[in-house]
Amino acid sequence: MNEEYVVGIDLGTTNSCMARYDEHHQRVEVIKSKEGKEMIESIVRFTKEGRIIGEEARRSTQGVIIYDTKRLIGKKYDEEIEKEGEKLGYRIRRNEKNGEVEIGVSEEEWYSAEEIGNMIIRKLIEEAKEQYKIAPKKAVIAVPAHFKDEERKATIYAGEIAGLEVIGIINEPTAAAIAYGYDRKYSEGKTILVFDIGGGTFDITLIRMNNRNQRVIATEGERHLGGKDIDRKVEEILMKKWKANDKKKAEESYKRKKYQIEKISEEIKIILSTNQRCNVDLSEFYEEEEEIINIEISRQEVEEASKEIFEKCIKCIERMFEDETIKNKGISKESVEEVILVGGTSKIPKIREMVSEYFDLIPNREIDPDQTVARGAALVGFELFKEGINKRTDQTYEEITEGINEKKEEINEKKAEINEKKEEEKDIKIPTYNDITSHSIQLKTKQGFSTLIKRFTRLPVKHIQEFKTSNGYSRTACFPIFEGEGNKEEELSYLETFTISGLPELPAGAVRFEVECEITIDGTIHVIARTIEPKELHLAEEIEVSNKKQKDKQENLTTLIQRSNLLDSQDIELKKIKSLHSEKNRLLHTLKKQGKTNEIQLINSWFKSNPNASSIQIKSFLDNFTHSFYSLSSFLSSFN
Repeated sequence: MNEEYVVGIDLGTTNSCMARYDEHHQRVEVIKSKEGKEMIESIVRFTKEGRIIGEEARRSTQGVIIYDTKRLIGKKYDEEIEKEGEKLGYRIRRNEKNGEVEIGVSEEEWYSAEEIGNMIIRKLIEEAKEQYKIAPKKAVIAVPAHFKDEERKATIYAGEIAGLEVIGIINEPTAAAIAYGYDRKYSEGKTILVFDIGGGTFDITLIRMNNRNQRVIATEGERHLGGKDIDRKVEEILMKKWKANDKKKAEESYKRKKYQIEKISEEIKIILSTNQRCNVDLSEFYEEEEEIINIEISRQEVEEASKEIFEKCIKCIERMFEDETIKNKGISKESVEEVILVGGTSKIPKIREMVSEYFDLIPNREIDPDQTVARGAALVGFELFKEGINKRTDQTYEEITEGINEKKEEINEKKAEINEKKEEEKDIKIPTYNDITSHSIQLKTKQGFSTLIKRFTRLPVKHIQEFKTSNGYSRTACFPIFEGEGNKEEELSYLETFTISGLPELPAGAVRFEVECEITIDGTIHVIARTIEPKELHLAEEIEVSNKKQKDKQENLTTLIQRSNLLDSQDIELKKIKSLHSEKNRLLHTLKKQGKTNEIQLINSWFKSNPNASSIQIKSFLDNFTHSFYSLSSFLSSFN
């Protein structure tokens, strides 16, 4: 493969996945690792020998391990995040410049959640390059439907630091529905509900599928609800039983090996998805001569401990159907004709059972819950990429037609080629989709909050509303923009404030404004305010909220890309040094067998004198030593 391609990415809390659409075979391919696995664990371990990413990071016990960063990405450091940090096995703090979360690897080394996300994406890119011999340059990244603007843009930023052009983002349940709708056709229409519960987030989305068009009707969810919460319940059960039998060892292990305990808890949860009971292996926490405590945990115990989590899922569904917009459309839970389960946590039997009971339907389990989001994102990515190709092709065609008198035959051939390509593309059965706003956009006024665009509004959307000055004789008017539901500031997420200056000093209400709010198909929020009274003013101010909020980050993008590239280079160098040290040890072993004491002393002396030697210096020394030693040995052997 030697051509450019676009990938779909599911950057998950627990696992991440990348896929691409193969136009030639008209199928979606999930990128596999060197080990043949179709997902990588969303883990980064920092060691003296460099970073380790994925499954290898989980197996290692060295250094500092960073995980679950999807729960931190794009977040401000607040009380909720502080509580989350207490449950993690690494340090987090508030970035004094922007108020966001920073992740500590050492006293001097701190990273944003976007930078950690970038490292995972780079690992996926590396695997794609290994498989296709060329690295992807463009991507569509899936995000939870209930991610707010800052979280969405932070996810895009992670992709950009990794060197990708992020040509689009898509809600995870919508991506799952697109993957599900591929190769399916509903000529009479069908209403489906996507129940998407992963490691850290939970979304439900109601979609109308009709002849390859997928129209999102409503969405609801929780940004902090998923399999990790169940893992913590398992952990509580495990630690309670362990302490009852061996309190000293349990407390000592929890302090020293918290991450290992978390992973064991996750494994228990997975085992209990197919078994009623699980015998817990704690041998890694004990010495050979120590007696190992035997602990058994049942599925029933975990289900009872996780009851509140399961209830939250059902409450989310109920909240969606209770929304006035949905009620006014005459939609209820009885309208749902099929339920699709997505996300690794949907494999839990209790989840399937409660969904089945609530809707009186057997959930559809035909699709792979772990890969379907990346597959859907890949299909959308291909469509967006294809549109870009067609635009470039059309431009080329126009350029050709300028020489119509001289190159008529060439033009006809080119036109036929273009038409043939477009006809071929029509045969590719990729569903189209129409998404909605997950959150309302509101404007704060002296009287309270005024909704500019309601949630569940179909994208793209534009809405115009009139306002007037509430303060008399003011030279400025401020427009604070918020995102979310409710009428209290603490219930909403602040986006941006923009100001119109130079107003005439007139009584309250004498100056009137027109505020226009637009949200594009990819969720970019654009707001403009202009004066309409007095007519002679002609004042206006506009912002692209998402862009303005990310301006400082974009200016810092080059620095972060360079930092990330440097880390990659350091990792490569450290791997080379590690390999050369293994080569040195093999050489020492050979020399020891031959009784070459002086040569062994020479090698050890050089390495002791050059502790910070580069891979080039080490290789040069070993090559020179090997060449000299074997040349001398060969010379001496010629006299024997």
